Parts: sequence; structure tokens; C-alpha cells
Amino acid sequence: DMQIYNSFTPEVVALLKAGKIGVIPSDTTYGVVASLFNEEAVERIYVVKRRALDKRVGTTLITDTTDLKAYVSPEELNAAKDFWPGPVSIELFVGDNFVYAHRGHQTLAFRVPDNQQVMSLLKQTGPLATSSANIAEEKPADNLGEAIEYFGETVDFYVDGGDLSHRQPSRIIKIINGNVEEIRS
Repeated sequence: DMQIYNSFTPEVVALLKAGKIGVIPSDTTYGVVASLFNEEAVERIYVVKRRALDKRVGTTLITDTTDLKAYVSPEELNAAKDFWPGPVSIELFVGDNFVYAHRGHQTLAFRVPDNQQVMSLLKQTGPLATSSANIAEEKPADNLGEAIEYFGETVDFYVDGGDLSHRQPSRIIKIINGNVEEIRS
């Protein structure tokens, strides 16, 4: 049964930890989110968005680079630190970890949000895989109404963050062997 919340309540935290998926206002635009560590939940993002199965899921939101210590080289994490917190998603090499999220690309994009509410949510849920709130090839939702039109009851919950049409998607860069490459400015 689909729920709508006005903030990141304890229920939202509990749902995400239980492997549910929902639409939330991220630090940039609305996103469909799932716990990165829950393979079934991440798979559901592809299903509800009708996302191509050969694409990476999107960007994973983290609280800081210690979340990635087990998966990403120290050199690359140090290079990434210069850009965070902020609206910059960084593709980092994770190899055979999280194959269900990177689909064989061996890199995943991560971001440390410059947003207190989102950070406080992440501290309770752990890393969240996010993908823009739209059906594949459609315009990302700017508000809750548009998100509900796209997903209806196919997601477990929504968090209303008002109109986010003024917000830009994040810049995307890639850091491989210490080299920074611009993907989307």
C-alpha cells in the first residue's frame, strides 16, 4: 500500500532498510531510491522505470568516502573528496562489486549531497542507489504529482519535497587512475 510523507520520517528509513523503494527529493532532483546493498530493491528500480538493463542504475548517494573504503581504491577516493559534498556525481571503479547496479560497466557513480536532510536520511539508511524519477526517455518529474503519474502504486512510498523544477541534475565526472574526465557538465 503506497504511502506519501512530507519529510524523511522514521517510517521512510524503516521502509528503505526493509528493501522497499520510493521517490524522494534528493539534493538535486526527484529520484527513485533503494538501498544499494539490496539487490532485489535495486532491480525494482529498473522495472518501475522500464530502464534499459545494460545501463548503470544511476547515482548512489553516500555520507562520505568511508562508505566506499571496501570497494574503491584509496587514491581514487582521495581525488573524489575534492568535489564533495556537492552536486557532482563521480564514476569510480568498483570492479565486481554491485554488478546488479553497474551491469558489467565495473564503475558506479557516487555523490555526497550538500543537503542536511538527505545526509541525515543517509546516515540512517546507508548508501542509496538513485535514478531520476521518470519512465525511461521521459522528462524527470519536477514535483510529486508528476512522479505519481509515472509510478502510481509501483513504488512503495513518496516523499513530497515540493516543486524542484529550479534544480539542476548533478555534474558527472569520472576518476580512473587519478585522471578526472568530464562526462556531463
